[in-house]
Amino acid sequence: MTFLSPLALLWLLGIPVLVWLWRLAAARRRTTVSSLAPFEHLLKRAPRRRSRLTVNLLFWLQLAGLAAVALALARPVIQSRSGATVLAILDTSAGLEARRHGGTAFKRAQGALRARLARKAPITQVLLVTTAPPAAVTGEPTSDGLALNAAVDAQRTAAQGGRLATAARLGRALLGRAPDEIWVATDEPAPQPMPEGVQWLPAGRAVANTAIIGVDAAGALCEASGSRVVVSLQRFADAPVLGAVVVRQQGRELARAETMLTPGARQSVALDVPADASGWMEIAVESAGDGLAIDDRAWVDMRQGARRPIQVRIGRPALRQTVTEWLAACPALQWSQAEQPSGGAEESSGNAVLLTDDASGAADADMPALIFSPPASPAVPSHWAVAADHPLGAYLSPISVVSAPMARDEGAVAGTPVVSALRGGRAVPVLVADERSGTRTVTLRADPTGLADSVPLLVMFFNSVRWLMDEARPRTTQEGLVIGGWDPGPVTVQQPDGSRITVPSAAGLVRLEDAAPGLYRLSQGSKDVTAAVNFLDPLESNTYAPVSTWQAPEDEPRAAQSAVAAARPRAGAERVPTHHLASALMVALLVLLVAEWLLYGARRRSAG
Repeated sequence: MTFLSPLALLWLLGIPVLVWLWRLAAARRRTTVSSLAPFEHLLKRAPRRRSRLTVNLLFWLQLAGLAAVALALARPVIQSRSGATVLAILDTSAGLEARRHGGTAFKRAQGALRARLARKAPITQVLLVTTAPPAAVTGEPTSDGLALNAAVDAQRTAAQGGRLATAARLGRALLGRAPDEIWVATDEPAPQPMPEGVQWLPAGRAVANTAIIGVDAAGALCEASGSRVVVSLQRFADAPVLGAVVVRQQGRELARAETMLTPGARQSVALDVPADASGWMEIAVESAGDGLAIDDRAWVDMRQGARRPIQVRIGRPALRQTVTEWLAACPALQWSQAEQPSGGAEESSGNAVLLTDDASGAADADMPALIFSPPASPAVPSHWAVAADHPLGAYLSPISVVSAPMARDEGAVAGTPVVSALRGGRAVPVLVADERSGTRTVTLRADPTGLADSVPLLVMFFNSVRWLMDEARPRTTQEGLVIGGWDPGPVTVQQPDGSRITVPSAAGLVRLEDAAPGLYRLSQGSKDVTAAVNFLDPLESNTYAPVSTWQAPEDEPRAAQSAVAAARPRAGAERVPTHHLASALMVALLVLLVAEWLLYGARRRSAG
């Protein structure tokens, strides 16, 4: 046994004080008798300096209580390798705030985990881990039931998604070995088949929800006639519902559109915003029977779509002529052309958008790029299908027949196919969007040469240019808020709820890892920056049929990987389970105090 606070044993010095108090009480005790004659011989004896201590059950109860207080304050622990070690995972992701009949899935998850803790053996060690963000709550395995229940009650859901697999990896890394059992309290479905040693504590119920899963906003591309916001929605339910998308600025409604939301389908809603409206705008979706509130709003800055210069580096003369004809029809764009890239630092840097037919040159330039990859094949009519959940598909018909030279095989193009040609029972990617490390790339795998009047190709071209000109994609709660360009020293941050906090700038950066959705205003001296964080997570918004995260996806967030790597112990290290005795001693003290109170009361009643 060891003591975490051994100095608290000084409370044992109170035992002599207790003995002295009992002797003092015995010396001053008065007894009423009818006559002193029987006690006269006692008066002739010499007085004793010390009298024998007379004790009873009350004394032993008080002595035991004093010893229990001292030992409890010393926090005794027993290190033992006996007993089972359990990894308890409490899902704290945003989706558990889905509300049904007045209660949330998170409250049910807390209750299920507390009920399981109440049934554990006294020597069972439990390590409590949360999913969002992945963190160990108890720090080390403990058998202290009161501490575990208090830790469970103190948890709250985060404004971000979480993965059960990441939490399990973190727990194993902290333990240094595989746990004997794993308890999972979540709203996600249990894996099938259930892994050995895993107990699923279900807390989920199907809750209908309508969510904003994407937003794209920019000013008019060719003229200042207004702006357009494209909002991607998804309905998680088994029945359609009439919804409305509203754009507001400082409480003033700028645009509204109603649409019928189809179950399970992703839909894009475009809203025209007045030309004189600029700056930060709030986008909200309104629908009946919505179970989750965190994904009903988003914020965009219309000024983020400021014009970027365009550099045309196309080697094929016919293709270059078609592209320059399209650009010439849009006088608001600033563009220049060169047959071959110069490779100079000045031309390959900055905030320009590159139009090229050289994929390797686009990768070296490290700038937003539209890559033309035209095949050497004749034009063949085919049906083109458009994905409605990406801004590149805006204004395009879901299905149309296009006759243009295009790739005959699927190829190996990284990214998300937005437009695909249906040929021979296969979907051949035509327009592919990709975004890595904040740099956007669009690949057009069709030849627009001689097809300058093709409406689908023209719309795809300008959709691509608009998307590439959008300098800053919406920040999400999963990424947190990171803004650079600050001087060393404190930065004042006004949060979405109106409260103010002060955070230091490290290497010119201000980081808010657990930022909630909303607008943030950062100020330092004369510098004032407004930024927004959005909750755009279809995985968490799916509260009707949640997807299991027990198996870690390939796109595990870097922050989660760092948390697991930091928790991984050194080679050969293993945490030894500890049994905390303080709570048991406090319970024993409470029992002793109640017993003393009852006994003392009984003696007073009998004496009266």
